[in-house]
Amino acid sequence: THYLRHGQYEGRGFTLPEIDLLNEDGFKSGRETILVVSHEASRTGAPLLSLGLVQANVDRYNVVALLLGEGPLRDNFQKAGASVVMSPRMKGNPVVTEAVIRRLHERFNLKFALVNSIESRAVLPALGQHCIPAVALLHEFAAYTRPATAFRDAFFWSSEVVFSTRVTLENAHAELPDL
Repeated sequence: THYLRHGQYEGRGFTLPEIDLLNEDGFKSGRETILVVSHEASRTGAPLLSLGLVQANVDRYNVVALLLGEGPLRDNFQKAGASVVMSPRMKGNPVVTEAVIRRLHERFNLKFALVNSIESRAVLPALGQHCIPAVALLHEFAAYTRPATAFRDAFFWSSEVVFSTRVTLENAHAELPDL
């Protein structure tokens, strides 16, 4: 009743999103599966890097690309050989995020995840809870990222953190010296 009166008008989901995988037919049996997470599929820096990560790994692994937002690159991820899951409802909704990650892990026994950009951090707690190693690839400046806890959360939930440049690493150290 609450959903019908309020939730649907606020854009809230009534059910958990379906795991609708595009291109799973191309998976090779006997190969391990990895997850590449992008905060969206726009033609901008981080999503293009995510697409490059898919292209660099499809010869060695089965790749699931988890796109947390819309964009014109969606088909490019599929053409590169990844199985694509688009789930914009995961951002800001830890219940949905945990359910999607759990279902993907049950289906594929994910070896590890490459989580590209601080904007994709929503998946990190669920990956950690399911003991899926996660490498966070950080390109942003901690000084400009909100909420202020974003980098601290990424460090806490990631198995490894990789900065794209020395200047972004130095900025994170300056903002969060205890890290």
